[in-house]
Amino acid sequence: LDILLKLGAILITITGFGSDNVNQVYSRAEEICNNITNAPLLFSAIAGLETYNLFRAHYDEGIKKSRQLIDIADDSEDEIYSVQGSLAMGTNLFWKGDLINAEKHFLNAIGKYRFEQHHQMIQLTSRDLGVASHCHYSTLLNFFIQPDAGERHLAQGFDIARRLKQPFTMGYALCAAGHFHMINLDPDKTLESSEE
Repeated sequence: LDILLKLGAILITITGFGSDNVNQVYSRAEEICNNITNAPLLFSAIAGLETYNLFRAHYDEGIKKSRQLIDIADDSEDEIYSVQGSLAMGTNLFWKGDLINAEKHFLNAIGKYRFEQHHQMIQLTSRDLGVASHCHYSTLLNFFIQPDAGERHLAQGFDIARRLKQPFTMGYALCAAGHFHMINLDPDKTLESSEE
């Protein structure tokens, strides 16, 4: 089971989040987990499937997987799982167009995020969940025509990324910034984000 989960992470790197191979590996891992009681392994398998479904634009299935992540988080009272589950749910709801409920989940993820838990998050998700939550929420605020509030959340995500000094997380924040400024029709800031 541990090998399957590691293989899933490797396949994501090689073939992308939406690869059929990724789906097969995480589906098999979930199937095995259903026969044993191991919340961390089950959470990882379901998180892999949620990400797969998100990148394939299968938002209804992504929402189901996100609900499972939140349930595991609630049962285990694990704050990191709770942040990941809320971020996953918010992201799937956002792309499905349910912005009101997406906002609730993004704010829940932001509220529960703790910088001190960063290393555990990176092992679980390969990115910092605080950076991701602030960046996703900043995009949502653009749709609510609140670009100033969005820019503040984007800045908070950048502050975390700069403190971490981790290239992948900084790249994530820079991509989000470029997207944010592009939506706001600000070519100078978009260019600045792409050159940093």
